[in-house]
Amino acid sequence: MLLDPPRPVRVLDARGALVRVTDRGGVPSPPAALDLGDGPVPVTGWAGPWPVDERWWDEATASGRRALFQLVDVAGRAYLACCRVDPVRWTLDAVYD
Repeated sequence: MLLDPPRPVRVLDARGALVRVTDRGGVPSPPAALDLGDGPVPVTGWAGPWPVDERWWDEATASGRRALFQLVDVAGRAYLACCRVDPVRWTLDAVYD
C-alpha cells in the first residue's frame, strides 16, 4: 500500500540513534528498529540504500538528496522507507503485507 502523503517515522540503529546515510551512500550503523510512532519494532532484514537525487540540475524543483531502503520487521511486514540526507529525516512511503 502506497502512502500518500508519506508518513514520518524513525529508523533506529542498535543504540537507538537515527540511522543516517553518508555523503558517499554508506550506512555507518545499520537499521535495527522501525518506530512508527507507537514504539520501536525490531527490523530483521533490510536492503539499500538506493540514492535518489531528482532534478539536481534545477535548484527550484530539486527534491534534495534522499536514499530509499526496504525494511522487514519481526512480523514479516515489509516497508519502503526514505531517508532525507541533510538534515536526517525519515518517511514511510509504502507498506507491503
